[in-house]
Amino acid sequence: MGTLMKYEIKKSKLLLFITFGVVLITELAWLIGFYGKIETLSIIATILLVCFGVISAFIGMLFSITLYNDDLKKKSGYMLFMTPRSTIQIIASKVIVSFCITVALVILLSLCGMLDFSLFYKSTDPDALFTQILKPIANTFKENPGTIILIIFNLIIQVFANIAIIYAAIALSKSVLGNKKGSGFIAFLFWLGFTIVISLITSFVDKIVANNSTGFEFAFTNDGLSLSMPSQTITVFVLALCLNLVFSVIFYGITIWLTDKKLSL
Repeated sequence: MGTLMKYEIKKSKLLLFITFGVVLITELAWLIGFYGKIETLSIIATILLVCFGVISAFIGMLFSITLYNDDLKKKSGYMLFMTPRSTIQIIASKVIVSFCITVALVILLSLCGMLDFSLFYKSTDPDALFTQILKPIANTFKENPGTIILIIFNLIIQVFANIAIIYAAIALSKSVLGNKKGSGFIAFLFWLGFTIVISLITSFVDKIVANNSTGFEFAFTNDGLSLSMPSQTITVFVLALCLNLVFSVIFYGITIWLTDKKLSL
């Protein structure tokens, strides 16, 4: 397994170097702009970092999909499946590597965001209106770090589940559907349909547990407005996380079975 994981990392090192390099360079640009009082540079870097944060999950998905789809299209990929390694080990190595890279990217962007926010917040006038608007966010990071971690981890597992469905859809397109005309569209409908099903199940859990009242609670304290997440919302997040893990296992199992039994290599 370790050898396979090293192989996956090695063949993707250029993409990884570019992705993480761009994030670090952008963060460095923000710090230079902040300490050098170069507002234009800080603003541009902030916009880019926010964009990276928004699409980080998509980048993780794209990277993971590329690892699997390219091996089904390229000769080197076919050769990989011809090795003595089992299909479970091959797929698992791709899943573990892509998951670790997605987690690393999300953590890096989260750390950059928290550092930049902290530096900017401390540099503002405590009595200014803008500072008062930012104070609830700062209090949330300070008072509820576990909640923030839960939200981020839940997002990562959602991406993980989505990748599992896409893997199964690709395997379906290449195997049972024979990669024929229209197979890609059917695979897309397969992904879309099960994504909607998982979303409906999660919404149903939300309705049963919290009666659709999940979200942050607002409270006024001596430090100003404070945000917190009620216990029923945390319960829904944990249940959604567990559901996504279950669906991930199911669809990765389908992918392994289709690749092993139905795909002509």
